[in-house]
Amino acid sequence: MKNFMFLQDTFINTYGNIFISMTANTSTFINLIDADRTTQWTSGAGWDANTSVVLNFTFTASKNVSRLAIRNHNIGGFRIFYDGVTANVFTPDINHASNTSDDLYFEVATQAVSSVQIQIDTTYPLNAQRAIGEVYIGGERIVFSANPTYENYNPIQYRKGQELELSDGGMVSVYVDEKFRADITLPFVSPTVRDNFKTQWDRHEEFYFIPWAVDGITSASQWDGQMEKVIWAGDFDGYRLSSNTPANGYDLVISLRGA
Repeated sequence: MKNFMFLQDTFINTYGNIFISMTANTSTFINLIDADRTTQWTSGAGWDANTSVVLNFTFTASKNVSRLAIRNHNIGGFRIFYDGVTANVFTPDINHASNTSDDLYFEVATQAVSSVQIQIDTTYPLNAQRAIGEVYIGGERIVFSANPTYENYNPIQYRKGQELELSDGGMVSVYVDEKFRADITLPFVSPTVRDNFKTQWDRHEEFYFIPWAVDGITSASQWDGQMEKVIWAGDFDGYRLSSNTPANGYDLVISLRGA
């Protein structure tokens, strides 16, 4: 299990810098890029046997890819390659004959690509329609040097809406959506590490936060799929000395809010 990390926003988004094609059911492709793992692309009827389905993500400009993730899926046998040629494999190669994890995260050596292909050969259980909740293709921003303690990390899934009291005293909930938020405190941070985080804050961009990532397909443990699209909200709070002692470094407070 890895330390907390920030990843850049996915190259697969709705900002007009990608073309998506697939050999099965284009009607639900938007579910691959909506940053919501609960809504799925499915291959549709007629693709529930052992016939391969290929998802093709083509970028309008070359991208440097080093991180990939597939969330809430039923992929069994599959492989991922780039630029439309099966021999163009990432390092390490992402090619697996079987899998039973619903969520997968991969770290690869940085590779310049014009497109990325996901070839889905089988499902688990076998002979089902292919289904994927979200695909991420991007790169790393920051890896925490150490994870925060229990007291210094408070992730919350909150609802946007209202709780209303009825005339009889009963309650009713009216909600629009659910979002993630978290506040992280990192004590004893060096000036160099503090400045690296400041660079991320300065970008004023949407990015991904992943706690507890597990790289690849393993038998010991699997990634739980938590991967939140967020912004760094508020001011940059990283200039207070830890224990008011210069030799101790700084306390850094990070406020993440769902995008």
